[in-house]
Amino acid sequence: MIAIAIGVACVAVANSLVQRLARKTRFHPHSRIGYTFLWRLQFLNTLPPAQRVALLEKVRDRTHSQETRQLVTLLGQMHDEGAAPVASSFTQRAAPVLFPREAMVPWEKLDLALNQMAFAFLLPPTPEHLHVARAEFLAALSMPVTDIIDNLFETTGYFFDHKDEMPACAGLVTFRNATVDSINRIPTQHLYFHLWRGLSYNKVLVIWFVTLLVFVASARWKKVSIGAGPSFAIALVGIGLLMVASACLISGFLPRYAFPMWHLLLLSTYINVGAIADLFTAPSLKRSMQLPISKEKSAGQLPRLG
Repeated sequence: MIAIAIGVACVAVANSLVQRLARKTRFHPHSRIGYTFLWRLQFLNTLPPAQRVALLEKVRDRTHSQETRQLVTLLGQMHDEGAAPVASSFTQRAAPVLFPREAMVPWEKLDLALNQMAFAFLLPPTPEHLHVARAEFLAALSMPVTDIIDNLFETTGYFFDHKDEMPACAGLVTFRNATVDSINRIPTQHLYFHLWRGLSYNKVLVIWFVTLLVFVASARWKKVSIGAGPSFAIALVGIGLLMVASACLISGFLPRYAFPMWHLLLLSTYINVGAIADLFTAPSLKRSMQLPISKEKSAGQLPRLG
C-alpha cells in the first residue's frame, strides 16, 4: 500500500509539473485515451452487422454529448460503407464532422471528443467489449514468452513496407543492408531467443505459487516471522495482471503489452527464492559470527603471566 501510494503521488506530481512547465508555451498537455481506444474498437469488425448496430445504438443512448453521438454515428457509417475505421482514417473523417467551420483541425477539441466517446464505451464496458478483452487477456496468459521477442522483430520489420512513411529511419544501422526476412530470422539464429519457447505465463505462475508456499511453510517450520513478505509478493503479481488486463480493456492487445506482467512475476519469484535462501542460511551465518567471540572469551579466561 505504501508503494502504491508513492507511485500515485509520483504520477500526480509529474502531471502537475508538466502542466506548470507548459503553462507559458503553446503546448497544452492533455489525455489522449480516446485516440488509443480507437484500436480497441477494432473488435466491432468481428461482430455481425445487426449486433454491431444494436451495440452502437446502446452506446449512443448512454451519452448526452452531441459530439459523442456524432462520433458513434460515424463509426456505424464507416462500417456500413465497408471501410473498417482505423485511428488515422477515423480522425480524418471525424474532424470535419465535428468542426465543419474550422479551417484548421482543433486537435485538442477532437481529442476531448474522442475521450468522451471512449468513456461512453468504458463506463461500464459492454458485454461484447468485455468478451473480447477477456479473450485477449487469457491468450496473453497462455502465450509463450518468446512471442514477445518475436513481435519486437516483426514490428522492426514494419519499416520495409512503409519506407515512404518513415524516411528518417533509412539511415539507421538497424535498417542499412538489411531486409525484413533477415531481421525476422534473428530470433531463430540465437539460442537464447527461442530457448524458452515452451514457457508460458501460466506455467511460471505455478512455479511462483510453489515458491510462495515453500516460503511460508519454511518460515513456520523455522518459527520465523516473515512480516509482509508474502503479501508484497502477491501484490506484485496482482498489479502486473491488472496492468495487462487494463491494456486489453483500453487498447488492442500487442505481445509487448505483457512485459509488466512478466517482469513483476519474475521479480516476485526471485523475492520468494531469496527469502527461502535467507531462512536456511541465516542460522549458519549466525554460528560463524559467534565463533570468533567464543575464542576471545576463552582466551580472556587464561591466567595472566608476568
